Amino acid sequence: MMKYKELIGMVLFFVYSCLIFGQAAKKESPSAELEKKLKKVFFEMNRLDRPGSAIVSVKNREILLKKGYGLASLEMRNPIDHRTVFDAAAISRTVTALAVSILVEQGKLAPTDSIHKYLKQLPVLSSKVTVADLLYHRSGLWDWEKMLAISGWNEGDLVTLDHVYSLLRKQKKTIFEPGSRFTFSHTNYTLLAEIVKSITRKDFREWTWLNIFRPLKMNATLFKDRIGEPVENQAFAYIYDRMAGYRRNPDNTALVGSNNLYTSIGDVAKLLQEMNQPQVFKQSIWNRMLQPGKLKNGELMRQCWGMRMDTYKGLKRYSASGTWQGYNATLQFFPNQQLSIVLLTNWESRWNNPVFTGGNLVDLFLEQQIKEAKVKPKENKKTVKGSDKAVDKTLFKSYTGNYRWNPGFNVKILIKGENLFIKFRGTDYPLVAESSNRFKLLVAPFKFIFKKNSAGQIDRFLAIRGNGEPEIKAKIKLVDPTKISYMDYVGQYRSDLLGIRFSIRYENEKLLFHRMRCPEIALKPESEDNFIIDTRTFKIIQFKRGKKGKLSGLCLDGYDGLFFKRIVE
Repeated sequence: MMKYKELIGMVLFFVYSCLIFGQAAKKESPSAELEKKLKKVFFEMNRLDRPGSAIVSVKNREILLKKGYGLASLEMRNPIDHRTVFDAAAISRTVTALAVSILVEQGKLAPTDSIHKYLKQLPVLSSKVTVADLLYHRSGLWDWEKMLAISGWNEGDLVTLDHVYSLLRKQKKTIFEPGSRFTFSHTNYTLLAEIVKSITRKDFREWTWLNIFRPLKMNATLFKDRIGEPVENQAFAYIYDRMAGYRRNPDNTALVGSNNLYTSIGDVAKLLQEMNQPQVFKQSIWNRMLQPGKLKNGELMRQCWGMRMDTYKGLKRYSASGTWQGYNATLQFFPNQQLSIVLLTNWESRWNNPVFTGGNLVDLFLEQQIKEAKVKPKENKKTVKGSDKAVDKTLFKSYTGNYRWNPGFNVKILIKGENLFIKFRGTDYPLVAESSNRFKLLVAPFKFIFKKNSAGQIDRFLAIRGNGEPEIKAKIKLVDPTKISYMDYVGQYRSDLLGIRFSIRYENEKLLFHRMRCPEIALKPESEDNFIIDTRTFKIIQFKRGKKGKLSGLCLDGYDGLFFKRIVE
């Protein structure tokens, strides 16, 4: 029998332990603190009555976070976890670029090779398109998603590789000189997958499984190349509309390379570990992917192989972000910190922005590094003033006017005193001249470069946000909607190249646009001979006139090489 003193001693030790550990429990653990912050970031998705997301973060090779929020299926009510499989949208292109880099490492292709070396079924265009042009989105090839929409495809219609090749065989010349500018096109990475298939004599799905996913033990990952194929643990994609509620997005494509990478965060974690600290693939394979491209004029691009390079709050970053058929995804890789974050979601809505959410996550994991990067020298006002003296201010007047920032939203360049200003949402902001045609905005990280057309007139400026790619903002001449002769635009328009036609009619003071198999859409006047059209894939209709000012046809969203001639009946 236990002695009385020993029993008293054990009781006192137990009470003391409870007091000590009870006080410690009041102090939140680091994981509890992180969980608290994550709830704020994911408050819109941390519910079991809507679709959600999955997040994984890896530092070096250590998994910091692997968590799911919301529902994989609204019908089955099953929650998202680390095994849930999503279409990884833009991250598909990162893996496709990895496949190409592996083949380059093996000496089986070169970035400078013409794509026609491997894709004999494509027509020989007037300009050479290289593998690198595809990788850097500077090919000038039609975007098959836009072209199918123009041709009358509706959301939900089946899209196969045959449809893409059928369209590309009709393209006689590139939209622009390959290598001269950046323009995103799904076609680029779809064709890269075809090049891998041509070289290896294996379907892209099979080759990536054997050479990427199996070596990395990503057993739940595949490029889905069969329409309607069931995928184990799949999260279904939904689109949310405030009036109509949720609807499930259709599974209607069998195209790989640019999209259709199906994976889970459990598998993605293994890819991120390899990206941070390679063990399966050589470091040179990853280094090649991280090299930014160059344009023909020598300008350095932000686009790399399957990712874009920029800085986030002073930290160097590579990222891939985008949406596809209701799925959203973002990958962020910080090489100097060896931190990677991937966020996958299964719904589209106005408050579901993976890029914004991903940024909030970066703030959590790299809080100290961001604080250190924020320490910057103040603007030297003397330098700015001195550079201003060398500027030819007589050119400023040619820069003034209205510019299309986005379809339906314009900005105005104006002169106040001797200086140039930009009017943005009703407020005038000063532009500081760095040269006679290059300016910077002090209130936001923007630079503007004014450009001339072949006639020597200013017709656009390039807007560069931070370290991003230049975006073209066209100069436009605004018109009074009440003074437009709408009947001038009524008629039939045909593309002999595509063999399709559009019709435009006027009814109830509205100009109505109709394309095959699609409902009519009202056109909203924007500027001289330019109208806004509210579709998912193209936003601007540009009417063209001949030498005598007579209407000759139209183009869509800058696809100047694709002309729809007006038919006189």
